[in-house]
Amino acid sequence: MGKSTPRRRAGKGPSKPAKPDRDFPMFPHATRRWAKKILGKLHYFGPWSDPQGALERWLNVKDDLLAGREPRAYRGGPTVADLCNRFLSDKQALVQSGELAERTFQRYHAHCAVVVGTFGRNRSVSDLRPEDFQQLRTRLTARLGPAAVAGNGRSDPPEASAVIQAEPAAILGAITRIRLAVRGG
Repeated sequence: MGKSTPRRRAGKGPSKPAKPDRDFPMFPHATRRWAKKILGKLHYFGPWSDPQGALERWLNVKDDLLAGREPRAYRGGPTVADLCNRFLSDKQALVQSGELAERTFQRYHAHCAVVVGTFGRNRSVSDLRPEDFQQLRTRLTARLGPAAVAGNGRSDPPEASAVIQAEPAAILGAITRIRLAVRGG
């Protein structure tokens, strides 16, 4: 038997390309673009001829799409992950100097994980909106309970209660200050 080549079906256009590698998150759509179905809706990320560009676009909007948000244009600047890493680095320095307890640092770390999970790791800080902070407050309330977020009703000693109460506020305050600095306001 001789070598065979895939036959094109008449009137159906060019055959679809293979994925660049098996972990590539998109599939070749009939419109000659790389596509992915997310939450029941098709999204397109670039032409077949530019799989690397399509992958970069996917990585830039992935967090928003998976969270059910309309993707926003990438604006550059520090990301939520950058912000949390900077915040935790400052707090780690305080732990090393003895000005902050390790237990408090661990709580900050857990809260930053909630911040990153809520906003998205690669999201630009300048892109955060008031409704994003409301969503964060809702998640912190679900995680810690309404009394903890409000700072009421904890059974900890008064000095510990003040620190616990300040944790979400400190993280939100740091995000807000950097967000304003990035926007120039």
